[in-house]
Amino acid sequence: MFKFHAKLIIILVFFVSDLTFAIHLPYEGMSYRDEFKFLNHKNLKTIRRIASVSQRCLDNLLGNIPLASRSSQKGRLKKIEVVSEQYDEIYSEVGKTLSGNLATVLRTEWKSKNSYDEGNLLLIEILRQFGDQNLFPQLKIFPENGKLLFHEIVKMLRQKGKSGHVIIRDPAPPAGVTDRTYTYYTPYVSDETGAKHQLRLRSYTRTLLPLQMKINEPVRGIVHGKIIEVTKLSNQKFSMRYFDLDTEVEIGSRFVVTLDELRVLINPDLIVYAYPHSKNYKMELKSRPRELIPENYQNQFPKLGGQNFVQKLGLDVDLESFPMIFPGRDVRVSQRLKMLKELFEQMKLNPKNPPRRIQSLHKFIELALFYNKEFLIPLGATEYERFALEIEVPDQIDGKNVLVQITFDFNMSTKKVVDSEGKVVKPLTANPLGRLTPKDDEEELHIELKVPKVLLEKEVSDTLKALLKLFHQTRVTNRGKFHHIEEQRSIHN
Repeated sequence: MFKFHAKLIIILVFFVSDLTFAIHLPYEGMSYRDEFKFLNHKNLKTIRRIASVSQRCLDNLLGNIPLASRSSQKGRLKKIEVVSEQYDEIYSEVGKTLSGNLATVLRTEWKSKNSYDEGNLLLIEILRQFGDQNLFPQLKIFPENGKLLFHEIVKMLRQKGKSGHVIIRDPAPPAGVTDRTYTYYTPYVSDETGAKHQLRLRSYTRTLLPLQMKINEPVRGIVHGKIIEVTKLSNQKFSMRYFDLDTEVEIGSRFVVTLDELRVLINPDLIVYAYPHSKNYKMELKSRPRELIPENYQNQFPKLGGQNFVQKLGLDVDLESFPMIFPGRDVRVSQRLKMLKELFEQMKLNPKNPPRRIQSLHKFIELALFYNKEFLIPLGATEYERFALEIEVPDQIDGKNVLVQITFDFNMSTKKVVDSEGKVVKPLTANPLGRLTPKDDEEELHIELKVPKVLLEKEVSDTLKALLKLFHQTRVTNRGKFHHIEEQRSIHN
């Protein structure tokens, strides 16, 4: 249970007409006397820091600090400040719901910005050291360099699926489509040490490219709450079928449409949610603890040091629940909290969602709204294509060899997602509000290396050290995509 400040809640109920949400907050039930005891067992420095943050929260909710223009995103606060004790309680509470593959939920996240040529050198060296040597005669047939070579290597590896100890994580999408990751970003919650929590909403989109689709090869996607299957019959004729999203049972019968009619039935940009991995949104809480990379690795690989561990935990959210997550700027705080409560009740019906995690994320969002009433108005979104490799190393967790992950993100951009009326647009639109891309050719690729934290708590294998050395030789910046593209756009800034 997150323990925060009942006295402040009592004050706010008297002063703020739109704070009926106070009764829903996670520290309900703590009496004034209990709160007095809670504060008195803390040191004076902590009490003063809590008071300082609480005053900013009160200013926010009383409207004394203008957080955003009603017609623009300009001037939005991107950070919610809390004291370390509050950060730790959130991290501990959410961390208790850890489950599944430790490689994905508690790991490093080292980041590198590179040109396509530099990325190709890294990719080829990975294949040389960890992959199948028989690939290299095939690589020599490619006369191209830069982006063309990168796509040829990616295409070849996706066709193979595996090369030695290198495994291609995701199969190639069908011909004639482009799959992208689309992620909404909210203000992050941080303490004075730089540790942070950030709530994100992730989905995957699929853009149909009719001229590139192959005749009689069906392509599936998700739109309007149903699975659709589009099969190209000619450049101007397409057959369509509909299926139930949950049961995948066909609805109605197959019918034929023109390209113009296809755009009417789907949308003008022919963008759908990717099938099958985007049947839901993924609500993620990504946390960066204050813990540093162990000193022995910082000494060997200085660019990999610092606060580069992450804990990432997610919940599935139904596609139709989007307006409940991001209801828009004009919805009152009390109404947002009411919608949130309904949303999290719905999420309990999904057996994939751990009940304790549902409760923890619900409380976190309520807390964030308490500090910033515009928390659920996204700052923007990233959109990119991803190619992911998993490299098997001899290091073990629970008696099994570990797969270390390295991802290559390309064709990146950030997007504005709040329109002039304060409404949040969905991912299935091409570019209605504007976008930004990296400014320099030197950072057309965003590469990440992800190693389970438990491995770095001891001496790792020579194989894994060789991979760390390779990555360390790249242009390691440890800058994320969204804030970097939005604010710097260049690694030289």
